[in-house]
Amino acid sequence: MNSLYTETIAAIYSASIDEPLWADALDLCQQFVESKGCVLLMTGVSEADDVMQLNFGSELWRQVAASDMEHYLRNLAHYDQPAYHKLSTISEQSYILDYEFNAGVANLRDRPDYQYMIEKVGVCHRIAVRLNDNKSWFDTGTWQFDKNQTEATKQQIQNILALTPHMAKSVEMARAWNLLRTRYAAVLGAMDKIQIGLLVVRSNGLIVEHNIEAARILSDYGCISKTHDGYLKLADSSYQAELQSGLLAATTKDNKDKLIAEAQLHLQKSGEYSILVEISPLIDSLRELDGEQNSTLVLLIDTQNTHCISTDRLSMCWSLSDSESEVCRHLVDGKTNRTISEIRGVSLETIKTQVASTFTKTNCSNRAELIHLASKTSPPIEGIQKVTDSPAPATLGFKGTL
Repeated sequence: MNSLYTETIAAIYSASIDEPLWADALDLCQQFVESKGCVLLMTGVSEADDVMQLNFGSELWRQVAASDMEHYLRNLAHYDQPAYHKLSTISEQSYILDYEFNAGVANLRDRPDYQYMIEKVGVCHRIAVRLNDNKSWFDTGTWQFDKNQTEATKQQIQNILALTPHMAKSVEMARAWNLLRTRYAAVLGAMDKIQIGLLVVRSNGLIVEHNIEAARILSDYGCISKTHDGYLKLADSSYQAELQSGLLAATTKDNKDKLIAEAQLHLQKSGEYSILVEISPLIDSLRELDGEQNSTLVLLIDTQNTHCISTDRLSMCWSLSDSESEVCRHLVDGKTNRTISEIRGVSLETIKTQVASTFTKTNCSNRAELIHLASKTSPPIEGIQKVTDSPAPATLGFKGTL
């Protein structure tokens, strides 16, 4: 990968902490793909979901007259609704080529919305990517191409796919950062308000910062700890090797070839309990950590201490029944099938059926994955009210275009 790729990835992760930086990041995304424009959209799926909205475009879209965009949204955006509906049903980091999706439309360029964009913006064909498939929100990255280009090249598509895992991870991380900023006017400086373990770690394993829950986990369990000289250490040597590899691969400063968006480890603690470890790139674009701008974020979830993780939004967005919602809560709390059966006063076979149904609906294969999904869907932050309102379809019209 070239230096433009490295610069683009760094900008994407900077924007996860400081939202206005998405403008510069999307300019770089457009340049790296060699498209004419690029748009990022994120919207909640509930009418009551005011947690976060993202709506940014590259320079091309920032220069479009407000009246022109308003005309498009009011009179022409409905043409894109079938494509957005399709996009909301495909797997994460999959893409739609507009000329393939609309293959049955004769003379696509003559369709009113295309004519308008060709005339006003100078773009025609588009590629849209679904970033995350978490049902709590809808997000997409879209690249638009010059009106004289008939279709995207294979290299352009490859470049888009090289960026999308990082855009997806940045958006996911931004949800928690946005909650911290809104509530506590800080991000990394307010890590203690997050009720699962968080550490800022250099590529060599040196711990730069950690929150209260991470300190508890590191001191209470033998499978993961902090050495006397401040390094993150895993008791199992094979896991330690994976940790070191993940830290290096997730550091934008040290990794010039292929940066990973996420690495995961599952450390057995005792009995059925474990520590979930997730490693992601981190850039302190707000400079809250005294010059430590380029490290990794290590997330630790103690599956024995999950009372802080709400399952309300997960149950709502994945359309769990009342029984499945209750079972889901008990699973996240670490209760066995037999204990859940006794609590709910139903047979063990009924509970097994409801557990299987819960895993199927949420696309999880075990309790650890369910806990991880719940923590992503509702970041466990002190003082944030749980959202339990019924879902509403996402509004997909925005100041951009598919």
